[in-house]
Amino acid sequence: MKINLFIISILALALDMSAQEISEIFFPDNSIIYLGQLGTNGKEHNGMGVLKLKKGGIYAGDFSRDKFHGYGIMILPSYQDIQNCFGASIYVGKWFRGKKNGLGKLYDSKGNLIYKGKFVDDKPIDALSNDIDSLSRFSTTIIDDELYIGEILDGIPNGFGMFLDDDGFYTLCPVQNGVKNGVGLILNPPYNWGVFQIGNELYYQIATGVEQESRREKYKRNRDAERAQLLGTFCDILNEGISLANNFQNTMNPEVSEGQPANNYISEGKHSSVSTTSKGKYNLSEQQSYNSDKATYSKYDGMLSAAFAGNRNASASEIKQWQNKMKQLREKWEKKGRDFPHFPNEDK
Repeated sequence: MKINLFIISILALALDMSAQEISEIFFPDNSIIYLGQLGTNGKEHNGMGVLKLKKGGIYAGDFSRDKFHGYGIMILPSYQDIQNCFGASIYVGKWFRGKKNGLGKLYDSKGNLIYKGKFVDDKPIDALSNDIDSLSRFSTTIIDDELYIGEILDGIPNGFGMFLDDDGFYTLCPVQNGVKNGVGLILNPPYNWGVFQIGNELYYQIATGVEQESRREKYKRNRDAERAQLLGTFCDILNEGISLANNFQNTMNPEVSEGQPANNYISEGKHSSVSTTSKGKYNLSEQQSYNSDKATYSKYDGMLSAAFAGNRNASASEIKQWQNKMKQLREKWEKKGRDFPHFPNEDK
């Protein structure tokens, strides 16, 4: 079956397409509510994207740190009004930190332009009117075998809008006299997207979802390496503390009666990281060795994380040697019945 039938079926709804229907085009899978660019940590909406709003609306445009910021379209169901804009279901214009600020336009649920002007702190500075420009609408049309949803001037796409083609690709971009022109977001739901500079029917790639995922993985590996190094430093500090306690014990109380804890500051049996002898005495020497091995294990893990992230040069034999060292340390303490870390890098 040709995808053109999909376009035709959508077109049948085109003259009265609701925000819910538009939202379902972009988000047929309810588990996904956002398509587009993310920040370095792979979580914040940052760049161009499309977000599914509550109660069936959508926002399509620019983001910065999870806030609408830049230029974008908000489309709400007919029973909802754009905030501070009674009777308006669609906003197209500038945003600043989540609020409408700068030049923008408001359309009612039928696509009629009811305001064109400036916004300050999420509010229009003038009153809304139904008598502005009868040639300007927010509607749908077919252009070059693509369904267009967006701003139209005298029957021709002009302004900002979304294109849907027969192959299932959606393009969000500025439009001039029916031609895509400017920075646009191209989506192939549910996961693929790319940001392009579009002009004269040419597409220049700026960013893609594949590149973003690669950066996110690198960020995660670097973060894990930093955590491992911090854990190693903490173990070193703890080890120094144990050493001082051991020296203090030997100086102040060289002989401890059987079954009597030598360190009154540690409650017996409360922490698995504290070692005791079979007779109940705290074995600070063994605890010191245990903490030292944990620190060494964590340092090897940090070295491996850096190598896997491409931030450290290491041969295959070196990597294998570090992994073997980690395994030896872990098995040493597991044989003694002690809990010991087991990080994924040991087995990669």
